[in-house]
Amino acid sequence: MGGAAISVVIVKSGLDMLRDTLSQILGERADADLAQEVRRIVSADPDANGVYDLVLHSYGPEQLVGSVHTEVADTLRADCIDEMTRRIQHAVYAGTNGRVILAAVGIYSRNTSDDVAMRMRSEVTRMRMAHDGVIQMHGFHVDEKNRLLDFDVIPDFALPDRQAPYRQIVGEVQAAYPDYSVSVTLDVDAAD
Repeated sequence: MGGAAISVVIVKSGLDMLRDTLSQILGERADADLAQEVRRIVSADPDANGVYDLVLHSYGPEQLVGSVHTEVADTLRADCIDEMTRRIQHAVYAGTNGRVILAAVGIYSRNTSDDVAMRMRSEVTRMRMAHDGVIQMHGFHVDEKNRLLDFDVIPDFALPDRQAPYRQIVGEVQAAYPDYSVSVTLDVDAAD
């Protein structure tokens, strides 16, 4: 009887170790406090407008490599964007005591010099806010020359059908702006 109990303990311990290892290999969400700290650091940069698409990959117990997006004014020059991304990378590394290395800081261009695009953003934001469970919209950009309108939406994982509000928003935006090609990305918040 004692041997059977010991066997059960050994098998249970082995399964627990296997589960933890597979969880790390397959990926698991980053620590919420650490993700929030990275967001705080990025949003503190004067040229960053919002923090989106944060992804952190674990390369050991105390080392994460990741990427993040932010919106920048469409008038910001490439050299200023380069300086901003380097500032953000250094600030995140220092602010997390070397625990997080941002390999990439992607950007979305925010229409700031086009009144029509800014009004469109306000209207589409209003449409998005009318849908319960859609927690965020970002990356909104209007390409007037090619008549393109695109952005990302993030429905809550808790929704039973994440596609439903996405389809409704796409339909509403396309109906409001029939002269534009509307491209909406169904996005996820992997770090929250």
